[in-house]
Amino acid sequence: MRCTLLVALSLVAMLSAPAAEARRDGPPKSVKACSQHGNGCLVAPVRQGRFGLEARLKSGTWIPCRGDCREAIRQDVLDFWETQAERALAIGR
Repeated sequence: MRCTLLVALSLVAMLSAPAAEARRDGPPKSVKACSQHGNGCLVAPVRQGRFGLEARLKSGTWIPCRGDCREAIRQDVLDFWETQAERALAIGR
């Protein structure tokens, strides 16, 4: 009885390991983005949206991550005006 139980528990552990690894490889549950211009930091939940990862702002709005959620939050929220100025300079060159 004890051997059977031990074998059964071992099999369950071995079979559930790949499933746990697959969950770990999914999107992060949240990301922390920090300003490059002293505007603070923001921790935002992340979800898989229809067209890719999305991060939720404090207002409840979900924004697309465009590949990197930290960078999207930093550029679009924390350093919005600095990003706009950098883009305007790049266009003017």
